[in-house]
Amino acid sequence: MENDLSKFIIDYLADSANPEKTREMNAWLIASGENRRMFEETRRVWEASRQLPAEPFDMQSGWSRLNEHMSQSAAPAKIRTMQPRRAWWRVAAVALPLLALAGYWMTRDADAGWVSYTAQRAVKDSLRLPDGSDVFLRPGATVQYKIDEKERSLRMTAGEAFFKISQDAQRQFSIQVPKGVVKVLGTSFNISTSNGFSDVTVWDGKVSVEGNGRKLILTAGDMVVVNAANGALEQPEGNFAYRCGWGNSDLSFSNQSLEVVLETLASYYQVSLETKDDQLRDSRITVRFSHMPLDQALAVLTEMLDLEVNRRSANDYELIRK
Repeated sequence: MENDLSKFIIDYLADSANPEKTREMNAWLIASGENRRMFEETRRVWEASRQLPAEPFDMQSGWSRLNEHMSQSAAPAKIRTMQPRRAWWRVAAVALPLLALAGYWMTRDADAGWVSYTAQRAVKDSLRLPDGSDVFLRPGATVQYKIDEKERSLRMTAGEAFFKISQDAQRQFSIQVPKGVVKVLGTSFNISTSNGFSDVTVWDGKVSVEGNGRKLILTAGDMVVVNAANGALEQPEGNFAYRCGWGNSDLSFSNQSLEVVLETLASYYQVSLETKDDQLRDSRITVRFSHMPLDQALAVLTEMLDLEVNRRSANDYELIRK
């Protein structure tokens, strides 16, 4: 059964655009949280196969490790036997890099019960957790999670991530950052972690942040900074909802300087966007760009502030007064 299950997941990953395979996979994922966890682990190995290490690898050992890991989970929902039209050579060709990397990846994730994930994509990566929560990660962001019937826990060790935590009145969701803990029941928020500090910004709902014996409750727009050295908490004044915009494609600014707005938009749209007018840069505005393409966002700004856009190159823009 383990081999059939492995081939089932591999076959879907190799041809995920196939409607029939997608329907089969969705039905299997809905059956249990354990199935979803198993799929996510296999998918991460699959995506990371592009970074296959150069040192020699024992193929049989890799296959055994992957199957042993999967067999530790509860029995999955029954799946249909693979159809004969799914040629054996396709499965074999897909399985080889997966199995080889499985031995490499699994040895690095030795902390029993915890699953590690590092963002791979160039701009924004996404991760669906077993409880249905979504995590959007900046390149290089690293998280570890452990979610079962009793707990929902995550460790954030590097980078930035935007969280959409699913509602669960029975299981609180906790996130460990250096010298601090973030606790929620279900809401959306952003966390950025570096060597010196972590900052937590709330998009909606309520979030509790604890550090150095102190506890703060944050609501929409609030931000708190956790000192990574001693756990001290600092809560600056203002509305910082815009810090969540890169993750949910909804950039909301409340009484922010144009300089902050332009820096945030430049990062989100991956362009250079500035103004050389110091007075204009310090002006305060309230504006929102929800799922808006760059040209529309620039049109809103120029209309609001009576400006025009000087396009210096394909991805280089300057705002100037008319």
